[in-house]
Amino acid sequence: MVNRNFPARIRVVEKSGPSGTQINNKPHQNRWKAIRSAVGLLAADSFIVGDACLVVEGVSDHIYLSGLSPYLAQLEIPYLDLNQVAVIPGGSASETIPMARFCRSEKIPVVVLLDSDNQGDQAEEQLRKDGFIKEHQIMRVNDCSHDKAVGVVAIEDVLPFDRLLSALNWAYKDLVKGFSRLSVKEVSEARSALSPEAPVTSVIDKIFKDKGYGDFDKRLVAGCFVNSLPDLEGLSADERQDLIVQFENIGNLFAIARDRLKTLSEELN
Repeated sequence: MVNRNFPARIRVVEKSGPSGTQINNKPHQNRWKAIRSAVGLLAADSFIVGDACLVVEGVSDHIYLSGLSPYLAQLEIPYLDLNQVAVIPGGSASETIPMARFCRSEKIPVVVLLDSDNQGDQAEEQLRKDGFIKEHQIMRVNDCSHDKAVGVVAIEDVLPFDRLLSALNWAYKDLVKGFSRLSVKEVSEARSALSPEAPVTSVIDKIFKDKGYGDFDKRLVAGCFVNSLPDLEGLSADERQDLIVQFENIGNLFAIARDRLKTLSEELN
């Protein structure tokens, strides 16, 4: 009944005394805690994991990958079957370590996806020291870029830049008083001033602070990005091909993860 290929369709309805009935529209957050609590599952129960697991750093990574996987399947780009592979957010680079240990101890094929930054370096070093995780079980975000381009640090850096900004502008247009739409030119100029190698989230975070918009919420933008993906019905062949090119790097990421998880499953069986 709970199809993790479509997290945006899932709701949890709760009755809580005098406050009445409440609907949780985001039960996927915090490792599906709302659903696990509603049905009485512990963290170690099987719903939190799948036949195989891709452990990611944060909730925004989970939203992007869970939302894009079924979409890429329709485009006939490599994807993950989310009923077989659970995408699990750790909360941070360091918190991916205990989840990876748990999966490995339970003989569950697991791959860990880390950002290509200092925190990711530290987490990878610790995973290697543990001896639980082998080299081919650790992925870095820039692995999915053919040339491992400078500035590719997090998932946002391999997404279509203009679509990411459109999602951000949509998310914040009515949320922040006085918010003005960010343009590709503005963000590009801010990146050049900060550092040509700066990841896009760092650039946007600085723009937000300089303009007094407060903290940049990556999870909010991730949800808007997935919800604003164009309907594939009625698209011309050229329009579909353009989308395939835009999401090529994410497809590469899924292909690498899928191949490694398949190899691990064969090793364990």
